Amino acid sequence: RRRSTFVIVDGPPVIPFVHREILLNLVDSVLIVASPTDLDKGAFKTAVSVIEPTPIVGFISNTTVAESAGASEP
Repeated sequence: RRRSTFVIVDGPPVIPFVHREILLNLVDSVLIVASPTDLDKGAFKTAVSVIEPTPIVGFISNTTVAESAGASEP
């Protein structure tokens, strides 16, 4: 924390991850990366609730509209 402005820690999905509290205690904030096609509203709310009170700084979709519609890249 003294040498770097940002350090990115990639972790497993938070819902089935039983040791998430350990990882959450090591970070200052969380950026959620998820596929909107694979994450229903209930699962999203659960993920947010298990992350709190750690601040959530944003959300990123890791699926494009074309991918979620089954289209392939050229």
